Amino acid sequence: MAMVGHKTDAVYRRYAIVDEGMLKDGALKLAQLHQAHEDAAEAKRRAIGGEVGK
Repeated sequence: MAMVGHKTDAVYRRYAIVDEGMLKDGALKLAQLHQAHEDAAEAKRRAIGGEVGK
């Protein structure tokens, strides 16, 4: 719950997320999303940094 900021387990009951495999899949997808955002931000920083010196 702390990983995504939920204070209670109500969201898991609401969407019937009870299978541990589903939770692991969700965690993997969340990690991939965060990595994609990090990669995009890094690419943007490099592009901006590369233009500054020209």
